[in-house]
Amino acid sequence: MAPECMRVDIGVVNSGRSGLTEEEKRELVRLSREAVGRVAIRALAVLWFNEGRTEREIADLLSVSVRSVSRWIGRYKKRGAEGG
Repeated sequence: MAPECMRVDIGVVNSGRSGLTEEEKRELVRLSREAVGRVAIRALAVLWFNEGRTEREIADLLSVSVRSVSRWIGRYKKRGAEGG
């Protein structure tokens, strides 16, 4: 079962601070719900960042380092979902 922080309804709303398109958000939501392990966690991190959470908040929620979150977000910005 997913930790409480991962069961939050993340929805698909405005473009947010990362400027994700609706299609990109839908793909990240799908990955966060259907993918296994790291892929799902990284998708969730990018979605939360887009919604306005800080890298520190995301790191704390996912019990990972801020450096990891920064890396995931940077990779997504450069290479999309394949970059995670």
